[in-house]
Amino acid sequence: METGHYDEVSLDNTTFGQFALFPEAVHLGNGTGFYVIDEQLSPDQRGAVETILQEVPPFGIFHELCPNFLGFAYKPFDLKLDGINSSLRIPGVLDLRLGAMKNPVTGEDELATLTKPSGFTANITELCSAETFTFEIDGKSYDYSGKYGEFCPFEYSNE
Repeated sequence: METGHYDEVSLDNTTFGQFALFPEAVHLGNGTGFYVIDEQLSPDQRGAVETILQEVPPFGIFHELCPNFLGFAYKPFDLKLDGINSSLRIPGVLDLRLGAMKNPVTGEDELATLTKPSGFTANITELCSAETFTFEIDGKSYDYSGKYGEFCPFEYSNE
């Protein structure tokens, strides 16, 4: 989060992730959720982020859809934000590297932008590929490399 706060707690330059697996469509629930918070956050910031992820929409909505909550982990984050060339590494948990979609005929980069005037979290989304997307949770490993990806910075306020 570039800038922000929860109550009186500054959340400027904080990093956290909300991750979930769903056996069917997300809105049907029964998900398994886990949250990773940058280990560098202070105890007050950790508490604020934990509350946001569990109670404040839109994060709280996803939390409610995950009756199988595996808890919080505090890990170092290596985050590089650069549009569809962004990456995130959380040692022992996640490795994600975005890249341009490829034209299936020519192999050339295929740039695409989705505009959603009434988007839930973002109005403009860059469509891309998750060139690398692996994660491990609860003793299980998952690999979604080569699948669909998005990059969409957004602003949110519950005020």
